[in-house]
Amino acid sequence: MSRHKKRQANLPQKTPTPGEISGLYNPKPQKDQQLEKPFKMISQRWSAPLPPPDELKKYDIIIPGMAERLLIQFEKQSNHRIEMEKEVIISRSANMKRGQVFAFIIALAFLCGSLYCGIIGQPKLGGILGGTTIVGLVSAFCYGSYLQKEERRQKNKGMETDKD
Repeated sequence: MSRHKKRQANLPQKTPTPGEISGLYNPKPQKDQQLEKPFKMISQRWSAPLPPPDELKKYDIIIPGMAERLLIQFEKQSNHRIEMEKEVIISRSANMKRGQVFAFIIALAFLCGSLYCGIIGQPKLGGILGGTTIVGLVSAFCYGSYLQKEERRQKNKGMETDKD
């Protein structure tokens, strides 16, 4: 029994009210305390690949030589991008040439087949083979020209928005 009485002695005599609890977590400010402190927020933004010169100076202050390292990295990335664009252009050019050679071979084969059909007495079949070959080649050429114009138009449009 004495042990039970000791436990009761350690318990608080009065249970705090909800108002007292919230006062602990949200203390009321004193009259001399300032409720809000003014602050200043500065925001900067740039869209160039490198920060402005003033920012580069700040980088150099924090880490000596950092501005030079950033410039070297930018030059490496720029050279890499130029090399990759060259490879893409060379690859596209080779694919176009290869496609033109294969198209010529296929067209020649179908036209020869059309001529052969005409010689053996099947002029309708020869006309269909020859006609569809010519129509296919012309439509492929026109569609390719259209795609090139659209690509150039999109690039020019992108360059105009970059200047703004």
